[in-house]
Order: sequence, then structure tokens, then C-alpha cells
Amino acid sequence: RSQNDAAESNGFGPWFDTIACASITYWTSPGPCGVTALGLASAPRDVTTISNESKVVLVAWDLPADTGDATANLDLVLHYLVTYSQSSTFTAPKTVSATKNNVSIDLSECISYYFRVSAETRVGRGDLSAATSVVPFNCTSTACLPGQFANWTYSTEGNQTNRTKICVECPADSFSVALDASNCTSCHNFSVAPVGSVSCSCVAGYEPAGASVCNPCSTGHFKGSVGETQCIPCPSDSYQPSTAM
Repeated sequence: RSQNDAAESNGFGPWFDTIACASITYWTSPGPCGVTALGLASAPRDVTTISNESKVVLVAWDLPADTGDATANLDLVLHYLVTYSQSSTFTAPKTVSATKNNVSIDLSECISYYFRVSAETRVGRGDLSAATSVVPFNCTSTACLPGQFANWTYSTEGNQTNRTKICVECPADSFSVALDASNCTSCHNFSVAPVGSVSCSCVAGYEPAGASVCNPCSTGHFKGSVGETQCIPCPSDSYQPSTAM
């Protein structure tokens, strides 16, 4: 009980139940027992995101102007809730908790993320901040094809490090087979490749003998051009006494 109308009608004036007062934590308006009115915290201000040379994004914000008692009494904030999503409408959001005004989150690069922050007190969860977004690394999303490798360049704009990908063809006598290869592999011995290749071929006088192996043609056999064909026997009335011809 906070007030007894019957007691007031008997001339004793309003009185308050001391047990109820002892259990009161918050009131929605100024009330009895000397309890200060508390409400929900206002939204954290100036939410920023920083993505440097990693896919970890630092989300930081300024403290709410009002934590529920018309002041910025930080002792009233239990924690902050950072809600983020790959959708600007916050479809399928995720939430992480922080006890201070910043948190680091490990995300996927080349994908846009959106963030909103709120402060929670014992009254409940306060207002959400305005949304802000970031693309970890700010990289392009087009994959480099086999025969190419990904060459990354970096530039800084304010607190944001932008990472840009350029697809470069593998140089001569090297190759790549994976999407977004980080480098090209040199051709094995006695094999060559033109620029932008996905494989290497045995030179003339050598034939393929398994992965990354070129063996010389045996005596009496020859191979006159670059390629993955086998050595063939010499024509009638001819002979090749040497190997690798």
C-alpha cells in the first residue's frame, strides 16, 4: 500500500505502508517515501563505427543525455545493448551487451551492417539510437576469377580504412585455380604458361607424368610443341637417340 484512504477519512491524514516503501525501487511519478521518479533512459548519442585493417568493427557512442532521472547519472545504467543487422530495417537482428560505451564485434567483410544502441536501467530498455552503418574493410564484392589474383590496396578516410580489391592476371609461367586467390603459383620444372593461366603445360620434349611433373621423352620418342600431349614414337626410317627431344 502507498496510501490509505480510510486513515485519511478518520482524520489521521495520508499514511504510507513502511513495508511497501522498503520494497519500492522506482515510481513513475514523484511519490512517497522520498523515492525519486525514474523513467527510461534516452537514446545513446553519436553512434560511430570504426573498421580498420581487420573485420572487427568497433562500435562507440556518447552517453545518454538522460538516464531516467533527468540527469546523465551513469550509475543507473546496467548495460548497453547494441543491435545490429545486415538489413537497414533490422530484419533478423543480433544483439550484444556492453557495460561501457563501446564494444568490438567480429563481422564478415564486404557486407553492410547497421547498428542501433540503447541503454538499459532497472526500469527497462530505453530508446534506440539513430541507425549507423559500416562495411568491414569497405572492400569490393566481385570475386577474382581463376587465372587471376586479388591485389588489395588501402586508403584512409577519417576513422575508416577502406580496402579495395583489384583483380590482376597471373604473370607468365604461373597460374591460379581458386576464386579470389591471394597469389599465383609458379609453374613446375619444364612447364610454361601464358599470362592469366589456370594451369601449366609441359614444354617441347617433355610429357606430363602426373600432377606437376613433366618427364623427358624417352629415346626413340619425341614431342615437338608445348602442351599436355604425350611423346610419340619417331616415324619410320628415323630415330631419336637423345631424351627430351
